Amino acid sequence: YATEHLTGLTANAVYTITVGETSYTIAANENGKIPLSGTSGGQTYDLIGKKITIQKSGETASKEITVDARPAAPLQRMGQERTTLRRQHAGPALRR
Repeated sequence: YATEHLTGLTANAVYTITVGETSYTIAANENGKIPLSGTSGGQTYDLIGKKITIQKSGETASKEITVDARPAAPLQRMGQERTTLRRQHAGPALRR
């Protein structure tokens, strides 16, 4: 979900997406995509990291999928990195 959309859906088709006990009616865009978070019928939704059921309007078949959670942001210790880089690239007189 690199683009943060459900993809491969029918363009402009309406889908019912259920998360737990809450259902949302969301239309796919002209490219067959639905954003993983947004607003539908005045309700804010967020599908990221959730188990969902998706069903195209007018059809009886549904599909249950789990939307992956966002990966955690990498931790950077900038002060320590700068010090290490300075020591590695300094002349012999500055190395400890």
